[in-house]
Parts: sequence; structure tokens; C-alpha cells
Amino acid sequence: MAYGFTAEERQRIRFALRRQACACAVSPGMHKTTVEALTQAAGISKGAFYLFYPSKELLFLEVLEELHTLVYGLMAEQIREHPELPAQRRLSQAVLSACDALESSGMLPFWENDVPALIQKIPEDTLARQYHADSVHIRDALRPVLADEERLDLAAAAVQSLMLTLTHRRQIGPLYSQVLRITAEGLFRELCPAASSAQGEVCHD
Repeated sequence: MAYGFTAEERQRIRFALRRQACACAVSPGMHKTTVEALTQAAGISKGAFYLFYPSKELLFLEVLEELHTLVYGLMAEQIREHPELPAQRRLSQAVLSACDALESSGMLPFWENDVPALIQKIPEDTLARQYHADSVHIRDALRPVLADEERLDLAAAAVQSLMLTLTHRRQIGPLYSQVLRITAEGLFRELCPAASSAQGEVCHD
């Protein structure tokens, strides 16, 4: 069957599909979301869905990239907009802001449970074109302050591990926020030892 959507209709439908996928990423999750559930919200048939996305996974890949833009964009913005702060504080506050954004998004279960399987289902050539790993986003955000590549690699891995602890907030209990802050501050105190008193400093060897 032929589908004759105007450019305006296609834009509206893509927006509706992404919005519904974002909602489904929060609950019930990608695995429990059917193409039919997505298309009902967009007012199109299941067959028409594949005119917009070759698979459900590619739609959720866009959702993941939007989440990355929100979380890591905020991290980069916090670093960029506070050059007056010591590097240690500048970086730790930016990471804590990103953690808050990820938790507030409601997408922690999607990030923890669905994303690993999602990445495995996407063809490698598509991933190379459309997807940037968490470590890439973190490195890009931290690079204006952490100039040394070795420290940047270590910081990106540590920040990624730190963000994974968000999924264990309940197990850690009411002290979790304090533990997260102390851990973030300790990480950048180690990586930027000279930055404790210097403002706007870039960390080198």
C-alpha cells in the first residue's frame, strides 16, 4: 500500500514517534514496547512505521542520542560557563549536574537495562554513523579542562563508572547523594591536584 505523506506530516509523525518512544523508554521499557504501541500514538499504521524507521531499535537509538545530548550537553555547558571556578570544583559540579539530569529524566532503567541490548542489535555501520558512546561524550565535555589525554581517558572511565552507581541509589540508601558528591570531588582532586586553589586552570601533567 502506498503512503503519501507531506513533508509537514512526515515531520509531525517523526516527532510523535520520538515522543512516544521517549515515554515508553521510561515505562514499560524498550523490550516491552511494540511497534503497534508506537504507531497508535502517531496515528499511523504498523506498515507506515517502516517508512520512517527500518526498525524499532533505530527509533530508540535516536532516543538514546537525545538522552546523551541532554546529559552530556549539560555537563559540557556547566564546564564552559564557569571558568572562574577551580578546575577540580568545575569538573565535579558538572558531573554531579549530569548525574542529576540523568536521574531526573526517568530513563535510568532504559539506560541500564535496554541500552546494552539496543547497541548490540544496531548494525555496525549504522552505529559508526549515528552513535557516540558515553565515553566519547564525556571526553568531549571534559577536554577543555583536562588537557592530558591519559588523564582524560582515566577521567572518562571513572565518570562513566560513577554514573552507573545511580542505579544503586536504593541499595546505598539516604547517604547516596553525599557519597556521590564526595566521590566526584575526590576523583578530580586526584586528577587536578594543583587546581584546588587555582581558578580557571587547565590540568596538565
